[in-house]
Amino acid sequence: MLPLLALAPQVKVDNSIEALLVEGDPEAATYRQFLSELGSDEPVVVSLFGGAPAEVLARAVALEEELLTRPEVRRSFGPRSLYPEVVTVLSDPVLGDEEAWRGAAAEFAGPVGRTLKVFEPERPAALIYAFLRPGTAEDRGPLLLRLANFRAEAEAAGHQVAIAGPPVLNQALDHAGKDVERVALPLLALAQVLMMLLTTRSLRATVCLFLTVGLAVAASDGVLVAMGATSNIVVATAKPLLLVLLLSSGVYVVEDYFHRLRSQAPALAAQATARHLRQATLLSLLTTIVGFGSLVISPIAPIRLFGGVSGVGLLLGAPLVLVFLPALLAQFVKKPPALGGPGLERWAVAAVGIARRHRSLAITLGLALTSLGPWAVGQLRTEPHALHYFPKDHPIRRDAETLEANGVGLSTIELVLTSTASLVPSALLPLDALSQDLAQIPGVRGVIGVPLFLREVAFRAGGQEALPQPALVDMVLAERGEDLGFLMGDQGRRVRLSLLVETIDADQIDRLAEKAKEATTTRLGARAHLTVTGSYALLLSAQRGLLATLHGSLLSSALLMGLILLLALRSIALGLIALVPNVFPVSLLFLLMIALDLPLDLGTSMCAAIALGIAVDNTIHFIDTYRALGLEAAAQATGRPVIITTLVVSAGFIALIGSDFGPTRAFGILMALAMTSALAADLFQLPALLSFLDGPKAKASVSEPP
Repeated sequence: MLPLLALAPQVKVDNSIEALLVEGDPEAATYRQFLSELGSDEPVVVSLFGGAPAEVLARAVALEEELLTRPEVRRSFGPRSLYPEVVTVLSDPVLGDEEAWRGAAAEFAGPVGRTLKVFEPERPAALIYAFLRPGTAEDRGPLLLRLANFRAEAEAAGHQVAIAGPPVLNQALDHAGKDVERVALPLLALAQVLMMLLTTRSLRATVCLFLTVGLAVAASDGVLVAMGATSNIVVATAKPLLLVLLLSSGVYVVEDYFHRLRSQAPALAAQATARHLRQATLLSLLTTIVGFGSLVISPIAPIRLFGGVSGVGLLLGAPLVLVFLPALLAQFVKKPPALGGPGLERWAVAAVGIARRHRSLAITLGLALTSLGPWAVGQLRTEPHALHYFPKDHPIRRDAETLEANGVGLSTIELVLTSTASLVPSALLPLDALSQDLAQIPGVRGVIGVPLFLREVAFRAGGQEALPQPALVDMVLAERGEDLGFLMGDQGRRVRLSLLVETIDADQIDRLAEKAKEATTTRLGARAHLTVTGSYALLLSAQRGLLATLHGSLLSSALLMGLILLLALRSIALGLIALVPNVFPVSLLFLLMIALDLPLDLGTSMCAAIALGIAVDNTIHFIDTYRALGLEAAAQATGRPVIITTLVVSAGFIALIGSDFGPTRAFGILMALAMTSALAADLFQLPALLSFLDGPKAKASVSEPP
């Protein structure tokens, strides 16, 4: 069964808004209703500048005409769609003479032209907003590939191109999510393999270990495929998590097998290892499974999948580590490697001796740093905006910042006004005043609505920017009302105002929404009800919710792990002592985030949970041996695998520091440091706490002596 799951097709990746919406969330239902009634709100913004004005216009018009034929595009705002008559004249070999081009700037200088910046002859620059139909990244892939080819063609002709917008960012996140599997995960595994070879000096044992762990990690992907689920930037982090957690347990199996192989036949050594480590390994994996498995009740699909994949992967990995790995070792590793003396064990025993002699200092220092953890959590800054996950020189970020520097809004916040009576045309004046108020809100680059297009009509008719006379309004609505259907519905009782906004965070969106509500009350009073929606607002809110959920899940996971430890160890004293060294690396990790100015994002929010899972593993193995043999013997028996686990896993995390994806890089930095602190807690803080007890109680042992 496991090999079949491991050979399942690769799971698809999807970071679209639909993949992140909370099930049953009223705001998600409102957004879906908005899409069905008023259309798309996710623009791809293409800017073309540099070169001769006629060449820029011609290339932009050709692109827009092509975009309008593509099934992914629902609506386009550009020179061709908004100024067809002017474009026809300027493109004509005879009519588009020098005089026509001298007057071109005035033709594009109306309300729509200034708001959307579709063509600026003096720069020269052209801009196209292509609003896409709802769909996944896979649906939009061909369009974005075509735009990438357009960029190459235009740049080869001497133009400059910038392409941005939510669909482009979603695709970049998809690539980053795939890079976790294609680049980060292999780097992590390669570094761990090399470190394992150095520490064990056994190629066969290393192959057996990573074959076992790799099978469990690959099988977890097969579970996703079998469920018909898609992965995303959150779920993709489950693989590195599984790799390090199962590797941590597997190192104990390898080291125990080596120890027994010196005096037993391979088959007997494998059986003895499985018996000896069974209870401690199952307990350590169980605590971690329960912690991550608790996330499956989350209403947020990526969190639920993350918890489910992690829990299922650990469930699949438990029998592999305890049964399959010893069997592999017995089959392929017949002799113990030459380890060059008990150096690591001596270090562990020496650390325990220091902890016993200076236990008050070790405990006080550890508890002091641990107590700062809750304070550090409150000081962390969050970074939910995915654009900032990429370095400043990354194309996705460079293009977005180039466009924003030119006053372009790349995303929309959607305002929907509903009334029992028609708002268009009866309430055009207050709607126009509301649009002007909204345009002044910080972060808003322009407002698309019926008043904007009616002002454009007046500007073209007589050079005036005020709303046209009622007779002209009636004529425009009668002739072009269907074209404006994406801005109003239900016979004018539902009106849409799209706010083109710069890159802002979720808190700024909240403040913008409050100001929009205040402006609506001022201009329309009780005549209309305002709803704030849109994919951009929901995406940032969902990402903020992801971080909050992961943050809260850490506390619930710690409590569940603590409860299981108390029940499994059957000792209140041992249960409480086991908790302390697990909390220490988590608290220190938060302090390190403040010291390194690392934000809480989708990568760093995972670190605490992983550190907790690995610390629990080492703690349980140490206490298990302590109950049978005492402190020094526990250090002698478990010191080597504890240190090797830290070295192997830390080496893998250090390999991630070179990633250009911010969350992955920060994840590598923090986890390498967290592993070091977890080792310190297990070798100094834990023995110091255990030294207050009355020594080993063999009758209470939960395992056989080594």
